[in-house]
Amino acid sequence: MARKGFVEWLDDHGMIPSPRVLINTLIEEIALGIATAVFYGIVLIIGKFFGRRIFAALSNLIGLHSTQVAISVLTIGAGVLAFRFKKRNQSLYGLVEVVFGATSGIAVAFTISLRSSSLTQWATLIGCAYVMARGFSNYDDAKGRRAKSAAHG
Repeated sequence: MARKGFVEWLDDHGMIPSPRVLINTLIEEIALGIATAVFYGIVLIIGKFFGRRIFAALSNLIGLHSTQVAISVLTIGAGVLAFRFKKRNQSLYGLVEVVFGATSGIAVAFTISLRSSSLTQWATLIGCAYVMARGFSNYDDAKGRRAKSAAHG
């Protein structure tokens, strides 16, 4: 009897997904990436065109300091939700980070001009690159963890 190769052994133990599974997974991840990019694009557009108006309206309604406190609480809440989301689906969270970092970086890059360039803008671009790097790392870590659990379980 001929000895089986490593690939055949993996296939016999169900560790190589079928082409259909691979294609479906690829389509899902592309669709999620596009949906995430569209969502963050919409958020950035709304923020750019309506952010000041919303802030002014809230400040007039509840006062400047209350508006600042509300924004702080919303930011902390968003961080908690992001943490929970990452715990449930680290690979998708990583993709969201990449898309968020890229769209934020693009938005900031289009505010830089020869007459108005600030250290804050450049620091924000560095931060966007960092967020993207973390996103790639989270995505890669989740994929590696899935491959390990498939090999052991």
